[in-house]
Amino acid sequence: MIMKSAAGITLLLVLITASLSLTANAQNCDEDEMFTELDYWVGDWEVFSTRTGELAGTNVIEKILDGCALFEQWIGEDGYSGTSLTYIDPMSNSWSQLWVDNTGGSQFYWNGTLQNGSVRFDYETVDLNNEEVDGRMLLIRLSATGVRQLNQISSDGGRNWQTLYDLTYIRVN
Repeated sequence: MIMKSAAGITLLLVLITASLSLTANAQNCDEDEMFTELDYWVGDWEVFSTRTGELAGTNVIEKILDGCALFEQWIGEDGYSGTSLTYIDPMSNSWSQLWVDNTGGSQFYWNGTLQNGSVRFDYETVDLNNEEVDGRMLLIRLSATGVRQLNQISSDGGRNWQTLYDLTYIRVN
């Protein structure tokens, strides 16, 4: 689902804020193990194309709101930049992320679940032919100083996947 209107983005931010508020009232995030599942992604990173090894950009991921959410700031070598808010949706008890970039684009990722030390998000979007496709974005822990981010789409219900980007994060601090 791609948000195309300011009203849609505003509504989504209101819903996210309400969800975070409900979560904060229900528990102390610092004491809930689920809120540590993405701690391996927190930090300052240089990010490289996994395929070519070329520098793609830098990314800063920090915990905010007493550990209840993650805030991302991406700056690409090509001038593309964006930010995201990643949080646990109390209704589904899974990770969600709202991404917004400097081209006016946005993407909502949901159903983020921990699988073998990595978190996988699902989403829907449209391809270059304006056809609806399924997507998955994975944050794969490689080591204490490395993370791989893989984003793929499928136009056949998940039988085949096309890679949109494949990035390797190297921790700078």
